[in-house]
Amino acid sequence: MNQIWMFSIGGSNLTVPDRKCSMFLVATILMLSMALLFQPIVHVNAQLNPSEYIVAESHANVLSKVTPSGVRTVICNTFPSGAHPIGVAIDSGGNCIVAESGVNVLSKVTPSGIRTVIFTYARVTRPVGLAIDSAGNYIVAEASANVLSKVTPSSVRTVIFTFMKGAFPVAVAIDSGGNYVVVESGANVLSRVTPSGVRTRIHTFMGGTFPSGVAIDSEGNYIVTESHIDILSKFTPGGDRTVIFRFARGTFPYGVAIDSGGNYFVVEAFANVLSKVTPSGVRTAIHTFVEGTFPYGVAIIPTPRPVEGYLAPYLALVVLVGTILAVFAVRKARKAKTKPTQEIDKEYEALWRRAARNPGCPSPFSF
Repeated sequence: MNQIWMFSIGGSNLTVPDRKCSMFLVATILMLSMALLFQPIVHVNAQLNPSEYIVAESHANVLSKVTPSGVRTVICNTFPSGAHPIGVAIDSGGNCIVAESGVNVLSKVTPSGIRTVIFTYARVTRPVGLAIDSAGNYIVAEASANVLSKVTPSSVRTVIFTFMKGAFPVAVAIDSGGNYVVVESGANVLSRVTPSGVRTRIHTFMGGTFPSGVAIDSEGNYIVTESHIDILSKFTPGGDRTVIFRFARGTFPYGVAIDSGGNYFVVEAFANVLSKVTPSGVRTAIHTFVEGTFPYGVAIIPTPRPVEGYLAPYLALVVLVGTILAVFAVRKARKAKTKPTQEIDKEYEALWRRAARNPGCPSPFSF
């Protein structure tokens, strides 16, 4: 049995059948939602500056920041004499984790430049390569000890894998499966080590290549600096090698990092240069350091990426759900607490008949 909705407009009462009113409201909601759905939202974070780069200037004992335009700022210069910082990575809090190879220390440097020792290794361990896993642990390549180890933020060290003597692991990156991709510089080998300590050889370089740095791109390929032959190369997980770029002779490319656009940022240690190499092999020098600086490590400061496209569908969904809830609330509040329309009509008819029988009785509709 249909019920009615009663609205008061300008002192007059308007009754609308419940079904028609519901259809009207639903149609209105859909029209508003569709209108919002196709309204473009301005790109979020579109004005953010490109990423900045953290560089470990090994022989200068300095950690610096370089902007895309080449402006250099010192972050920390309080390393002890002979610290020779090489490996650098950035944790989720924006702190720089640094492998100080000369003093066998793993340290943390805050964005404001405050240095704290995380772990001190045994003498002649020489921590060089560094990566941070998804749990926030520090994965360290201990070059002289021929060990890949894990250090927790609470300074507990665990050996993951021990390489053969002379392997000299100097760099490590972590793939999407949580495996460690390691550059064994002394053995001229690129290898993969599982978290459980199982090692697999990916590629063997020719003698004298001295591979030094490694990073993993968005497609899972390994980007490697071959320092002694001045080459930046790419390897598939299966070991197929492609040359990306050949640097000038004697440049000694060492550390490498990859930005969200797939560009490679390389510290050319002997040339004292931070450069950018595009995937198509175009090189641009970003900053030239003072001679004798010997930059070895590089990391990219992560910045929020622009959100492109339409955010409105999410807003439309919120509006739609909220409006439906509001409609139900209005229906509950405004639905006439009356009898069904057939019974109301019968009562009106009875009143008219009564008025007809008693001419002196005022009309029920006289106000």
